[in-house]
Amino acid sequence: MSKQYREKDTEQKIAESVQMKAGWDLDSIFKSAPVALFRISIKDGKILDCNPQTANMFGYESKEEFIESVKTPDLYYDQSLRYDLIDILYQQDKLMNAEVRFKKKDGSGMWFRFTAKIYSEYGYIEGFGVDITEHKNAELALERSAEQF
Repeated sequence: MSKQYREKDTEQKIAESVQMKAGWDLDSIFKSAPVALFRISIKDGKILDCNPQTANMFGYESKEEFIESVKTPDLYYDQSLRYDLIDILYQQDKLMNAEVRFKKKDGSGMWFRFTAKIYSEYGYIEGFGVDITEHKNAELALERSAEQF
């Protein structure tokens, strides 16, 4: 085996190792991120993928249960809002810091702030979000208190 062939073979193995490591790191980040990460079908709102944190925020034990049980239109208190948000995504390509009140598994409400991007050519929306329920409830209580005085 020539020296040049061995060097090329070694370079290829290093590149494959780096690529595998990068994939592992992304998978690890996806699974352990403290925010919700999601991919949703534009057509019917089916959850195509999410991280465990997304499922937990909505009161589900696992991402598998969440994906199998839920279509996003059912999470909205006002389902027409979903279509309004999709229209904005089509117009602007992305949505930044949208605040929406969703229903959790147990029926309780949750305020969710998210950022999303539409990939219309692939038929899905990807994004990330956080539960801001405590912050939003405090904000609303402060507004009510200010109105009283």
